[in-house]
Amino acid sequence: MPPETQTYLIELRSDEVQEVLSRQPPWLLRWGGAFGLTATCFIFLCTWLIHYPDVVMAGFTLTSVNAPKVAVAHTEGRIVKLLGQDSKAVLAGAPLAYLESTGDHEEVLSLSRALQTAWRFAQENRYAELEKLSLHKFHHLGEMQNDYQNFLQKYTQVKFNTLTKYYGKQKEIIDGQLLDLRELETNLRHQETLQKAELSIAQQQFQAQKILAQQKVIPWLEFEREKSKLLERQLVYSQVASGIILNTSAQRLKNKETLELDKALAEQLDNFQQAINTLQSAADAWVARYVVRAPIAGVAYMPRPLQENQQIVLNQELFYIAPANTRYTGEINITQHHVGTVRPGQTVLIKFSGYPYQEYGLVKGQINSVAEILLKNNAFLARVDLPAHLVTTQGRSLQYKNGMTATAEIITRDNRLLYKILPPLKSLLDFTEL
Repeated sequence: MPPETQTYLIELRSDEVQEVLSRQPPWLLRWGGAFGLTATCFIFLCTWLIHYPDVVMAGFTLTSVNAPKVAVAHTEGRIVKLLGQDSKAVLAGAPLAYLESTGDHEEVLSLSRALQTAWRFAQENRYAELEKLSLHKFHHLGEMQNDYQNFLQKYTQVKFNTLTKYYGKQKEIIDGQLLDLRELETNLRHQETLQKAELSIAQQQFQAQKILAQQKVIPWLEFEREKSKLLERQLVYSQVASGIILNTSAQRLKNKETLELDKALAEQLDNFQQAINTLQSAADAWVARYVVRAPIAGVAYMPRPLQENQQIVLNQELFYIAPANTRYTGEINITQHHVGTVRPGQTVLIKFSGYPYQEYGLVKGQINSVAEILLKNNAFLARVDLPAHLVTTQGRSLQYKNGMTATAEIITRDNRLLYKILPPLKSLLDFTEL
């Protein structure tokens, strides 16, 4: 356009147009582009800094190695004495609580210990030491009192025979009588030898006298006297032989008395041992029913507060005993769709169904292994290691119950939010790195 024409058009503009054209533009128009670019860069920066991990959801089942053991009430009634304390170490078999009974718990436990010692003495044939146990002092055994009286009768017999040495003295008497009979037998055997020799001489003389009488060298009357002497010798010899037989029979009778004495003593001791076993079984059953004991050594935990005189029901769980080497684990079934992304060492966030995570927090675990074999439910089994005492992210310790279920979130990859928004960008970067 010629300069003359431009000058002409400018002159045609009004004063209002001239005012608008001459006004400076506002800051938004001047800095809008820069602001938009800055905001876009800031958004990209945030999406790069913010991490949004990939998560695989799966069901979780709680298991353990050397799991805590539960101490339950085997009868209903009141707690008359509470011995166990929460979070305190206990030994295996230690009493945790006494439950209501007609018997005295301390007496029954003391009797049980005394019976164990008595059994050991009986097995070692140390019956004389039973006197140290004072087994007569128990009088408040409740329903065990009848069994105790039967035991006491057997114990009294053994104690009497032990203190008086009745069987020992009887055996000494019999042994002495046997010794006398053996000495008498020796004398009788010697007499038998002598009488046998004299009988042999008498028989020879009789035969000689018989020949002389037949030849009428001596009168017949003298022969008859010789015959009478022979008969006397035979009678004496028969009496000695009979004495030997009687002596042998007497010795057999004394041996029989010894055997019967030994049998009576053995039966008495056997009955006493059976009485110990019977009363021990009754005591064990009583203790199992009315004394709550720690099944293993470890730390005792109360699933709910307990106090003396509190009413409890049959099979109520009173204590959990956690051994020192308890290790909690879990099982997760990984579907084939996610098995390629789950690997050992990955973090698992566990939300137990019975413990709302908003209140109790999460339990953090770690994938320990993933099975190589497919299960029947078309899934792969993954094992998860858990912290000791099931401590949550809020510092609370959850009560272990075998088989508890939960929801598990397996963090498979710690991605950035930018990669979630622009997946092609992540693929491009991964390809570039390759």
